[in-house]
Amino acid sequence: DLERVRRECYVIRDQHPEGRRGGSDKNGYQSSDLTNLNPASAIANLMEEIRICSQKIYQIARKDSIKIDNCWININYQGSSNLIHTHPGALLSGVFYVKVPLDAINSGHLAFYRDYTESHVIHSAGKFKDNYKMDSTTASKTLFLPKENRLFIFPSWLGHGVEENKTNEERISLAFNLNKKSTN
Repeated sequence: DLERVRRECYVIRDQHPEGRRGGSDKNGYQSSDLTNLNPASAIANLMEEIRICSQKIYQIARKDSIKIDNCWININYQGSSNLIHTHPGALLSGVFYVKVPLDAINSGHLAFYRDYTESHVIHSAGKFKDNYKMDSTTASKTLFLPKENRLFIFPSWLGHGVEENKTNEERISLAFNLNKKSTN
């Protein structure tokens, strides 16, 4: 139930307003790690569903099992964003949108960035024509509109960030890192 997850996100923020320091957020809120939440909580149940979904995606090409290493809440207020970053030490990372402002277009797109060397090579080949439409094969960044109940899973080495929330509503997401489950 997305409404229960949303309420739990606000309770956690209100109980731990200091959140986590040193994350990618700029003027927003990031909780500390939530992997030890009560298993009966709505967030824990959602994260288990996300782990199962991620496992299916991972096992398209791999035999191993994966686990959620850590997860946290992001609350982006008006004027907040998440700077470009990666997740060293993880195999896959992801974000699930819990609450998105009605004006989603101005609430901050999820942005994936090309490797700097790759961008340099593409753009060193010459200027694009004025009427040329950039696509994911030529653009230095690709944007995705946030939408409630939408899940994104991506390689942890892929540079990403979230553009500024220009609305007066909060955007809430759950972010997480996945790693191979040890076989011991």
